[in-house]
This record gives sequence, C-alpha cells and structure tokens, in this order.
Amino acid sequence: MEHSLLHIEEDLHRIFEWCCNNSLLVNPEKTKMLVVGTRQLMNQLESPIYINFMGENLAPVTEVKDLGVHKYDHISPTLNALGWLSIKEHLLYRDALLTFKCMNDKAPQYLCDNFEPRNRIHNRDTRRNGDLDIPKYRTSIGQRSFKYRGTKIWNGLDTELKSISDLNNFKTKLKTILIEKRCSSF
Repeated sequence: MEHSLLHIEEDLHRIFEWCCNNSLLVNPEKTKMLVVGTRQLMNQLESPIYINFMGENLAPVTEVKDLGVHKYDHISPTLNALGWLSIKEHLLYRDALLTFKCMNDKAPQYLCDNFEPRNRIHNRDTRRNGDLDIPKYRTSIGQRSFKYRGTKIWNGLDTELKSISDLNNFKTKLKTILIEKRCSSF
C-alpha cells in the first residue's frame, strides 16, 4: 500500500509541475481525494490513508462537488472546426458502417444474418417496407446488442443514404450528415 501511495504522490507532483508549466494554478487546500472501489476492496483498505500534496495531507472524502462545471461544453466548436465526430457520434458511425456492410453483403455472414428486412416477413406494401424488422428485446442488455442497435440506426437513416452501394461514399455522406446534425443543434 505504501508503494502505491508513493506512486500517487509522484503522479500528483508531475501534474502540479505540468500545471505550473502551462500557467495553471493548483490550490492544494481545495484538492480532494476520492477513493473508489468495490465494497470488498474498500473494506480491505488500511485506514487512515493520507496523500501528501504540496505540503497538504489529503484525506479521503466520500463525495466531491464540481460546482456545476461541465468539462466538455467547450469542445463542440472545436470538433466542428476540425470536422471530427464526438465519441457518441463516432460509436453511432461505426455501428452504421458495420450495418451498411451487412446490408450489402460486405461483412461476415454471421453478422449479415442478424438483419431481416420487413418485406421478407410479410407481403404488405407499406411506406416502411424497406426497413429492417426490429428485434423484440425486453431487457436493456438485448437493446445494447449490435443486432438491435444496427437495426435502429439503419431504420433511422434516410432512403437516399441507404441506397448508396459504395462504402466510401456511404462513409463520407454519413459523416457529413452527423456533423451537420450537430451543427444545426446550436
């Protein structure tokens, strides 16, 4: 335990040096230490635990406040300027690409078999005839599966995007749509 605490103190010192080199202030009196772990691991901890940071002994606290500051509010304009996707958008983008590959037989068969177009299930001509049949999962675990996510994403795409057969064109158009959607929400 002593060895781990020494490493944490060394890391805190490196963070302090980085802050100083980048003209950032650190207030050791307002610095808090939050110890996180499972109940079993927390019960095994020797007490009391203290870490020295710039002459202050930090004791563990059970909760911290962030003063309502949201760390990532400032990043969207930068993402827009660079033409990058956010993490959430990138995950959606990757699922959409894999679903596209499945729908165009460019993915392994075991993945392609996950998707069933509605028009293969019944003969009725409806406006959503080209959509995929949505799997019926009662649990959130099932709804996190690729089969469910891919189906929901594919059904949410416009017909023009779904009709593209070239992977590179699909990638470009999908990324453009995701960035435009984010930009229009400002």
